[in-house]
Amino acid sequence: MKIFLLVLFALVSEALRLILFGRLGIYPDLLLGVLVLVALSHRRPAGPVAGFVLGAIRDMVSGGTLGFETMMFTVFGWIVGNLGRSIYREAFSTQVILILIFGLVRGALTYLYATNGELAGLPLYALTYMLPSVVLTALICPLIFKLLPRPRPRMMSEHEKKIFLQS
Repeated sequence: MKIFLLVLFALVSEALRLILFGRLGIYPDLLLGVLVLVALSHRRPAGPVAGFVLGAIRDMVSGGTLGFETMMFTVFGWIVGNLGRSIYREAFSTQVILILIFGLVRGALTYLYATNGELAGLPLYALTYMLPSVVLTALICPLIFKLLPRPRPRMMSEHEKKIFLQS
């Protein structure tokens, strides 16, 4: 069920990214933001699994080389999932910094892949396209995450408390 909701949210966010933000000229990478937030908020295997699913969706939607985004998102999910054990995950600043870092790395790797390793235009690309998109992503995604309803923990019944205390 969680994977289904993740896929549904990913498809909706990709549609929003392409339809709404395409007119502005900057595209916030909502899937990267979702990946970082999912990897931070769940246990370790969730990061790479979410990265694989979100990367595969991006590969299918973008029409580029199949597996490029999947591999990159899977590695990012694994790194964030492992970092999540040693950093304060709920802090807004932590989420923003991680999205900024991985957004810049993703943008640079995508540029280098698209230009066959040509470094000459990377600074101009970073200033005109990559940096505004990454900053927008880093500000939007944690705010959306804060607004989403959180499931409340289920209270234990008296019978469950007795069983728990006896073991």
